[in-house]
Amino acid sequence: MTSEMWMGIVGGLGAAFVLVCPLAFVCWRRWRQLITQGQRVESARQQLMLQNTQARKQIEIQQAELAELRHQLALYASGAKEMPRFEPTAPQPEDDLLIGLQEAAPDRPADGFAQTQIALRGTR
Repeated sequence: MTSEMWMGIVGGLGAAFVLVCPLAFVCWRRWRQLITQGQRVESARQQLMLQNTQARKQIEIQQAELAELRHQLALYASGAKEMPRFEPTAPQPEDDLLIGLQEAAPDRPADGFAQTQIALRGTR
């Protein structure tokens, strides 16, 4: 084989390398984007499955409460003297977590705003 033939083969391989490398790089980037997007979709699917399970549990609880209320209503409608009432209890002072914060709070004027203090630049 002559040197011209070798030059043609080497030139063809070089041209193929120059054309294939950018194409491979573009394909690799697109492949990584697709994999990342697939992972995001899978993560979103799992999150929605979790929310769906939580929503179903809440619906079951509300359906149980509704059944209890219907039962109480049926008892009342059948001649019970009085429908039971559930009064909310007032919070106990020892349960109030803000008591210590209220005592430590600075005194404020009647309008609820603290006195405005103006700080000049360069002075502290």
